[in-house]
Amino acid sequence: MKKGNAGLSLVELIVVIAIIAVMSGVGLYGIGQISGYRAKQCAKQIESSLTSTKVTTLGKAKSTGDIYWELYKDAANDGFYVKTVYNAGLANEYAETKKVGVGNLNVQYSGTSIAGVVNTSNSLKLCYNRASGEICDWSAAPPSTYSRTNVTEILVKNPSGTKSYKITLVPATGKVVRK
Repeated sequence: MKKGNAGLSLVELIVVIAIIAVMSGVGLYGIGQISGYRAKQCAKQIESSLTSTKVTTLGKAKSTGDIYWELYKDAANDGFYVKTVYNAGLANEYAETKKVGVGNLNVQYSGTSIAGVVNTSNSLKLCYNRASGEICDWSAAPPSTYSRTNVTEILVKNPSGTKSYKITLVPATGKVVRK
């Protein structure tokens, strides 16, 4: 190095900028985890998909159970997904799937005489009654056996458990509200 050279080289400058960028990224990720942003977004998308399924069922389904909604965790893709299945049980059945949350969130459901955690071995399947709009438990049984669900809330928590967002279901009317 020459004497009296008080400046920075281009390589030194690039290294300093790269270090600042990495530190900023790590800090923003940590702030996102603490603030519960991902849990809030997950709850918002779950509510939206439930509402969309209701509107589609009341407008297009021929009978109860033709369209159902499922919330599940996929370990292979590390996240929570909602799936809406159309024409369930028919030859032209198809599904739309959307990722709603990252795998480190905690998603639970509860209600009268029911409670569960959505994980890789336990999903939540609901459908809407075509005639009344009420929320029913979905099964592959004939539509006449679909009964009103006992699930009255879905709770989404961030990994640390400091932030949680509740989605309230009113099974009798089909109303879905996020709080």
